[in-house]
Amino acid sequence: MKSSEYGLRTIESRQNSRVKELRAGLQRGIKTEQGLIAIEGDHLLREAVRSGLRVRTIFLRSGDEHLLDP
Repeated sequence: MKSSEYGLRTIESRQNSRVKELRAGLQRGIKTEQGLIAIEGDHLLREAVRSGLRVRTIFLRSGDEHLLDP
C-alpha cells in the first residue's frame, strides 16, 4: 500500500483526544486507560509490527507520510 491509501487525517489541535492519549501514554510509559501503549520511533514501530503487535494509530509529522510506504 502507498501512504496515499491509508486514509491519513491531519490533526492540528493538541486538544484532540487521541493526541492527549498518546502524550499521556508516552509520559507515563504504561498502558493507557484503554489498554493501549505508546511507542516512539520507527525502529520500535518496526519491532512491534514484526513481533505481531496490532497497530491502531500511527502519528507522523507532516511531510513524513512516505515512511508508511513499504
